[in-house]
Amino acid sequence: METNKYELAITYSQRLVRQARSEGNLSDLFKEIEEVLSVFDQQNLEKFFANNTIPEKDKANILHLFQQEISPILATFFDQIILNTEYDILYASLAEVIHHSQTAMGQYDMRVTTAVPLTSSQKLQMIAKAEKLLGLKVRQVIEEINPGIIGGFIIEVNHKIIDASVRHQLQNVQNQMK
Repeated sequence: METNKYELAITYSQRLVRQARSEGNLSDLFKEIEEVLSVFDQQNLEKFFANNTIPEKDKANILHLFQQEISPILATFFDQIILNTEYDILYASLAEVIHHSQTAMGQYDMRVTTAVPLTSSQKLQMIAKAEKLLGLKVRQVIEEINPGIIGGFIIEVNHKIIDASVRHQLQNVQNQMK
């Protein structure tokens, strides 16, 4: 995405977050946008809206369908996208709302990558460790299984990473032996 388009997406997202905060429904907007992005991902709508060969009328019709089921604040945002024919920044704008909302609420999603699934107890321990080490609040855990890390775990929260994987440790040993 071009820099000026990305900056516009950030501007839109910041406006939405500010408005939701002032109305006292930031948490509701956050959940709603998570649901909308889930539909976008399932239906590959990011590419649909970015595709310049698809008529704007068709794109507007899809957004009008969404507007029947969403909050007024998000419906107004979709109206702005339609009015300004900025469909190509729609997905990025919504994704940025997620990021800005987490920052505003002080709660972040934590992605945990492990070689095997974690127990509930292990997840709670990881949340406690991450909150203490990184000085932030974890909203939810998104677990990813990747046997390629061999063992251990990788935690990612708000662009911060704790890599305690066996693979990473082996790479460190290998680098030290050079």
